[in-house]
Amino acid sequence: MNAAGTRMPAWAAALTGLVAGAVALGAAQIVAGLIDPGAAPVVAVGGAIVDATPAGVKEWAIRTFGSNDKPVLLGGIVVVLALVAAGLGLLARRRTAYGTLGLALFGLVGAAAALSRPDAGAAHVLPSLAGAAAGAWTLSRLTRRATAAARRTTWPPAGPPTGA
Repeated sequence: MNAAGTRMPAWAAALTGLVAGAVALGAAQIVAGLIDPGAAPVVAVGGAIVDATPAGVKEWAIRTFGSNDKPVLLGGIVVVLALVAAGLGLLARRRTAYGTLGLALFGLVGAAAALSRPDAGAAHVLPSLAGAAAGAWTLSRLTRRATAAARRTTWPPAGPPTGA
């Protein structure tokens, strides 16, 4: 909460987090395209999840989803990331540092997953770290702007309606 006691609405905070998460994933994907597409955070985390999954669960997924098992996994990862990003936006509503710390932690998870891949090199951490930095910058800027807008706007308006 700022000095004036106003905060941006919760829906705006969640949307801010979603946008920051999308920027983070987009930036990471661009950097991964320059280095190695397998270094993209969603792909690297998906591979790490598959490696850590028990054989019975893998067989169930293949039986249930057929050749679509990998797209279902990657789609699930993106849905979870979207929910977490919205939550980070809500955290940033209280204090921007909380949201940026959350993005940094997810960048580290992506970097660790990328390094766990068999063909990974030191450069494979760059997409996750660049994405986290871009997302944190975006979250900080959007939160600052939305908080300033909330400070300028009061709802409901004070006093009786004008022009009546």
